[in-house]
Amino acid sequence: MKHKQGGANGFVCRATLLVYFLMAALSAAGADFGLQGPVTGFVLDPRSHSIRPINGLPGSSTLGPALDLPSIDRAVFAGQPDFAIAFGGGSVFLVRDLRRSEPRILPLPISIPDPVSAALNATGSAAVFYSQSPRSLQVVSGLPDNPAAAAAIDLSMLPGDIAAVALDGGGSSILLAAEGTVFLVRTDGSGPRFLANSPSPASILYLNQDRDALVADRSSNQIVLIREVRGAADVFVQASEHDGISAPVGVELSADGLSVLVANAGSSSVSVHSLAGLTPPSQFSLPVVPSRFDKLNGGLVMRFNDIGSGPLFLLDEAGGRQVYFVPVD
Repeated sequence: MKHKQGGANGFVCRATLLVYFLMAALSAAGADFGLQGPVTGFVLDPRSHSIRPINGLPGSSTLGPALDLPSIDRAVFAGQPDFAIAFGGGSVFLVRDLRRSEPRILPLPISIPDPVSAALNATGSAAVFYSQSPRSLQVVSGLPDNPAAAAAIDLSMLPGDIAAVALDGGGSSILLAAEGTVFLVRTDGSGPRFLANSPSPASILYLNQDRDALVADRSSNQIVLIREVRGAADVFVQASEHDGISAPVGVELSADGLSVLVANAGSSSVSVHSLAGLTPPSQFSLPVVPSRFDKLNGGLVMRFNDIGSGPLFLLDEAGGRQVYFVPVD
């Protein structure tokens, strides 16, 4: 079934299709998987409190049936290998082997009470969990095979609630924004250290081997670059309203690592900004107001919204930045 396409180009190159098919074949080889063929990623269906696969390649994808799991209220998904951190029934647990006919449910060694959210680092090797009462963080590293928890981090000294959070590749440094301020917190107990002001942060992203960071701010319509977050913490405006930033909800690196992609709710668009400033900003429209901007399945595909009354919309970053929809039953 061919789905409507949009974005920068009107076709998926043969090389990209070959990459997807090879990835699917390698991930399925030698194991008793319940899902056959390529899987673009996994999403939470809030209507049935279930995890469902996005089956097929971008442009011809469909939602698969719910996986055989307990009721789930929230979930954070890793790419390769496929696993999820799930919240449901007052518990937090790890879901392994999402492609198998019977995914495995494993406990996580979390000591903070009632964690309400989690964020994975870029490699999926560690996650940071947040609890509102008492306000605290805890990092679990060694994912998904050997999870181990660091000591809890008290956040009671910070003003307000946490608006955005990012974890570095080593699971030792955390960027977080609370009440308009961006801080750096380390799992060794040092900090929090002030980095920058941000009135209404929507997303934080490590880059340049975790030396620098990007902050997307909805009210100021800016993407702010913080150089050397563990050192000088110099702050620059990477992109602004004049460059097409309009109520951004998320920011991600391009597949080649040379540009920043920004999902703008104010203009229902994605803007592309060169990190080195070598090319002028560009922009393309979306058929939906984006409410999120997440990478699926190792970062080749990103999604803009949640399952609801309309279709899911995906961006195929590796296939010419085309926008596709996945019909929702």
